[in-house]
Amino acid sequence: TLGCTLEFGSWVYSGLYLRMLKMDGTGFSIGGSETAGQTFAETKFPMDKDPVQCREKIYPPYASNPEEDWPVILFDLKFTRSWHPYARGY
Repeated sequence: TLGCTLEFGSWVYSGLYLRMLKMDGTGFSIGGSETAGQTFAETKFPMDKDPVQCREKIYPPYASNPEEDWPVILFDLKFTRSWHPYARGY
């Protein structure tokens, strides 16, 4: 099982101008999109466990501008790599 954390936020706009919200309260959906969706064979999400965790973090403001915090959304992903594309003779 592999894992990574993705951080989404802005380096330009502070929380005064940009504040992202979790989608539907959980922050994510699996499949059902107009892109590759579930047909992409590179990775698989282990559906018996919770493969995605979404959390919010707020970085403190700079001393020069104490009203502006820096919110981000962090996604912790757990997945397995598909062996089919890499096996010889498959």
